[in-house]
Amino acid sequence: MSNLISNMIKAVGWTILLTAYVWYPMLQQVLHQKINRPFRTKLQERALNISDSLIGAVNNDLVTFTMGTIGVVSFILPLFFKKKFANKEKIINFCAVTTWFLSTNLFPWEFLQKTPIQIIQFPWRILGFQVLFGSLILIIVFLKWKTSNKKSMCSLVGIVLLIFTVTVATEANYSQKIQSYKGRLIMTKKDVTLYTTSRTGGLYDYAPLDALKYKDHLKKHEVKVYD
Repeated sequence: MSNLISNMIKAVGWTILLTAYVWYPMLQQVLHQKINRPFRTKLQERALNISDSLIGAVNNDLVTFTMGTIGVVSFILPLFFKKKFANKEKIINFCAVTTWFLSTNLFPWEFLQKTPIQIIQFPWRILGFQVLFGSLILIIVFLKWKTSNKKSMCSLVGIVLLIFTVTVATEANYSQKIQSYKGRLIMTKKDVTLYTTSRTGGLYDYAPLDALKYKDHLKKHEVKVYD
């Protein structure tokens, strides 16, 4: 029991330390800003198109919201090890696939539009969980891959080739275009120096604490400049 408690304390400590790059900046933000209820979106429209999601993932396209090439690998490799999976491992694999499915428009998001879940704004945010479960199942797969020296070398070459392919595909896609939502402007490198303003707007999601006492004036665009 003492070893279990000790290991849990170590795990919690390392988790806090390794995730500090996320929670520490967030903590700084919350000290100076009030986080309000985010603006509402139509979840079904913001969910990913399944073909765009898969094609973008295979290409490791950085300008679309996808699970990336590694996410696709986390779908394919476990298929060859399903018979060796324990029940917990099958659940992790199921969660990896399910969280990707939930980010797409195949899931009927319109039924959840008027529920508290709509606060997530964009269903593709669930892909963060896909990355978690996908990474876990890939680690399990590699641990189950009992290798001899020959197989170990083949595995190493395969991993290097995968990383090289992902890097090349990412560079090729990222350098070609900057794409916004479907149907909107696509800028190539030649056009990137030309900016077009479609509209001017603002959000109330994150407001500086010092400015909140003036929010009624700000809404009316009333500004006073002191000497």
